[in-house]
Amino acid sequence: MKNWISISSLLGFTFIIMLQAGVSSCTKDHTIYDTVTVHKTDTLDHTIYDTIIVNKTDTLIIKDTAISLELLTANAWKMQEIRGVIGSEIIFYQRGGTTNTENYDNEFIRFNADNTGSLYDANGAIHQIVWAFSNEAKTKITFVVSNPAPLESQTVIYENVRYKNKALLFDQYWTYNNVNSHVQVIRIPANL
Repeated sequence: MKNWISISSLLGFTFIIMLQAGVSSCTKDHTIYDTVTVHKTDTLDHTIYDTIIVNKTDTLIIKDTAISLELLTANAWKMQEIRGVIGSEIIFYQRGGTTNTENYDNEFIRFNADNTGSLYDANGAIHQIVWAFSNEAKTKITFVVSNPAPLESQTVIYENVRYKNKALLFDQYWTYNNVNSHVQVIRIPANL
């Protein structure tokens, strides 16, 4: 009986050690292997099968970064891309693009740390702005654009603001002269 307990204890202990060694020695391979079979036919109508191993590397996903006061005020921001609807008119602009419906080449905005700033519109006019983050997460910015008299000031909202690939991305909406507008925008740092 004593030998039976010793042998079973020894076998149990050996099993646990082997299990632990097997589990702790696992490693993750970050290479993805795809097997592609290529069918080739020679001149005698014989099919030859070649197997090719294609290596793919992991895709690096760059996550969105939250906006901070320092990030927002570090640069003036020029238009990289805008697409949306102003009233019933569809607009599209991409810097350097050939199918643009608008020209925003000279338009940019600057946010100052004291919650003031400037909007340089596409026509070269400068408008002063007063802005603020509209939520704690700093994903919403509201600003008022001062227009020259007799035009009214205009409130603009950037929502879902995020920073990705060195660019600001957001939804922008406003109402002016009873015309509702909504666009998606990508802004990049302006080299002034």
